[in-house]
Amino acid sequence: MTARTHAAPAPGRIGPVRAERLRLPADASRRAAFLAISGASIAQIMANRNGARAGEDPEYVHQMRVGLRRLRSALRLFRGHEHLLSRRDRQAVKTLGRVLGGVRDLDVFAADIAGAGLAPAARRAALARLEPPRARAREKLLAWLDGPRHARLEQRLALSLAADRPGGGAAVLPFAVRALERAHRPLARAVRDIAALDEPALHALRIEVKRARYAAEFFATLGWERPAGAYARALAALQDALGRINDMASGRVLLTQTGIATRTSAQLMREWQVAARAATASLPQLAANAIACAGYWQTGKEKRHVRSC
Repeated sequence: MTARTHAAPAPGRIGPVRAERLRLPADASRRAAFLAISGASIAQIMANRNGARAGEDPEYVHQMRVGLRRLRSALRLFRGHEHLLSRRDRQAVKTLGRVLGGVRDLDVFAADIAGAGLAPAARRAALARLEPPRARAREKLLAWLDGPRHARLEQRLALSLAADRPGGGAAVLPFAVRALERAHRPLARAVRDIAALDEPALHALRIEVKRARYAAEFFATLGWERPAGAYARALAALQDALGRINDMASGRVLLTQTGIATRTSAQLMREWQVAARAATASLPQLAANAIACAGYWQTGKEKRHVRSC
């Protein structure tokens, strides 16, 4: 489900750690860029781990999950060119993502219920129905974070970065051009008939949009900061609209699983449907905006794409 606002950290606490803004020099090697991107993602995961474990602010889980997604996107982006983790380690990363996702989905569902236009008694009853599944999801997360597989994964992540040295090798810039083009391609195909896509196809598109946004952010400082920023913002707006549509699909499943009262479920579904219809109507324009901002990575197009965005 889509992200929500979070409470400010208490005085003296750092609070949830967001993704670091990368500064890759234009002459960086591909290996150095890969290690910098992976290292920043791993640092975000580690920085939010204790907060996610404590469970006082749901944003820690969200930001830990974002770091994990960025790491998986980096591994996918550089796949076949650079190596960091074994297949076993990559599977552990994937499992951690599922465990965090189980907690996050219920956190967001609870926030949706708290902010919905429900009668106070109905809201209290719905939130009470969520407590057992939320407790089970947190127990599963704690079991993972305290377990041997996670300890081994953290050790491998730290050792992989500490033992590696960027060195020389192929330049990252030509690779980045190809990677950005490859990441954008699924979006370019999907927007031709975006209004006709069903829920599973829109969910798949949302994942591709997220990957393209991460790629734009990873490589922005290779001479493309302004157009990459415009492209990333356009993708974020499209991702947010797709997220509102996905919220309705996810909420429908969670309503069934948690057994929330029929009248309350109907009210929540009506509110999600209103948001989803508005988001669906906005998709063609948002997709067109993203397409207009793309292509800046092609030689000679940087200035034109800044103007078009």
